[in-house]
Amino acid sequence: MGTTQTIKKLIAIGLTTLVVSPSAQAIDYLNGDLRVSGFVRAQTAISTTSDKNAANTALGQQDNPDFNLNRVWGIADFDYRPSSLRNGLFDSVRLFSRVKLAYDLTEDLSGGVDSYDAFSASNNLKDRGTMMKASNDTASADIWELFVDIKKGKLWTRLGRQNIVWGESDGVRLLDIVNPLDNAWHPFEGGGELFDHRRIPLWMARFTYQLPINDMSVDFFYNPGDFVPTVQADIGSPWNVNPLPRDGVGDPADGFLVVGSPFGPTLAPGTTFIVDDDTNDWRGEDQWGIRLLGSLGSFNYTLNYLSLIDQDGVISATNTLPVFTPTPPTAPGAPVAVLPVLQNTHERLDIAGASFNWYADSLAAVFRGEMSYTFDKPFAKSASNLQFAGPVPLNPQDALGVAHRDEMKVMLGIDRPSFIFSKTRTMNISAQVIYIEREKISLDTDLNGLAARKDETQLTLNLSQPFDNDQFFVEFFGLYDIDGGYWLQPQVRWQPGNNWRVWAYYNAFGGEEERSIAVYDHADEMNIAVSYQF
Repeated sequence: MGTTQTIKKLIAIGLTTLVVSPSAQAIDYLNGDLRVSGFVRAQTAISTTSDKNAANTALGQQDNPDFNLNRVWGIADFDYRPSSLRNGLFDSVRLFSRVKLAYDLTEDLSGGVDSYDAFSASNNLKDRGTMMKASNDTASADIWELFVDIKKGKLWTRLGRQNIVWGESDGVRLLDIVNPLDNAWHPFEGGGELFDHRRIPLWMARFTYQLPINDMSVDFFYNPGDFVPTVQADIGSPWNVNPLPRDGVGDPADGFLVVGSPFGPTLAPGTTFIVDDDTNDWRGEDQWGIRLLGSLGSFNYTLNYLSLIDQDGVISATNTLPVFTPTPPTAPGAPVAVLPVLQNTHERLDIAGASFNWYADSLAAVFRGEMSYTFDKPFAKSASNLQFAGPVPLNPQDALGVAHRDEMKVMLGIDRPSFIFSKTRTMNISAQVIYIEREKISLDTDLNGLAARKDETQLTLNLSQPFDNDQFFVEFFGLYDIDGGYWLQPQVRWQPGNNWRVWAYYNAFGGEEERSIAVYDHADEMNIAVSYQF
């Protein structure tokens, strides 16, 4: 690493420790009806590997950043519970809003990275105003959440832009799939914040009703049409793992492509491109879910059913186009290649599931479980039996269309605090096994020409040990995919007093299975953050 890069890294670390400044602590306003809280944080993720980002390499972007992230950001929560309504028509009324502000310095401070959009969450949506967001490539201001809670008797209602978190899993999502994730900026946050600041709130109505039967209730949500897909990192971002151009190459409307034509850059062997995305077609289509909650002594359970639109979508080929050498205005002779036309499509998913937690007093442990079953989940179809007319395509492995397979996910976990390093402070120990089984059909390869993944097994371990009167924590999270992938995250956290939080954690990725967590094996990093809580 050269002197310039070293200086830049030192400057970034300095910014991490100096940018955050104390502000006047604000707690109660309006005679205690309004409470304001939040934090301001500066965060640096220093790349610690020389491995190149293969997706950015394929796209002709710089592929070896000094930093994966440099960001100053914060949130402010406004929680208003007017006393004048507490004893009126309703039992309680609560108005809540979360405002999020962020400024991304990664491009400014990092070498080895090209310009990219650090806040791409709403750029491709029609009706963008539903995101309540103003942003450019480096700065963002969001009204992240905005809802009202109303309680009357046995009915509790929440209306507005909100997050819904179902399930019992840590670090993975089985039933926690109501809200999409924003993976554009930093998909591997530390400790318990892995999903907290990445779930994208949606405009929904949620109702919980206490049933006449003891210890049973019904929880129901309805989304009238605010569909938002999973947001992935932009081309050039250190977190980009998609090697496909986003806006296409050439003009398929002509029915053919010309190498080196004015429609786009010169096509290289292996080129593919996305020409369509049906996200906006699903805006306005409703989504909903319902669950029954109950308990039998110390055994708590839920039964779930969800009707959702696939947030991730499936990238598959919908057509092929012949490619010619440039002889405008016509394309004479035989084509020199055939290029697949790619499309990102979404479908409606029907998902059944269940979860439980049980406290075993004799073992001083909590056992957790969760299951989801997705009917006819779409996957990119194998092209092994596809016959192209004309010359061999540039990417003979590309899929044509979508196949459907049932998918079942099961998680079993255990939480047990134990006295290990201290006689007064327990270490919290959590372990999980996650098993994924997919219907066996004739799907030999996926879109990338690799063997389609069938069954998967993942193991997770989460440890947290407090010291020094709960001011200092040593923590660890690990995920291991037995097919060949791992993510390890050791962390130390110091919280002197009520306001300041200082922590450092390391993300290490690796393994042979490139379609698992190992796809991020270029992204090993040291994270340093300072936060002022108010």
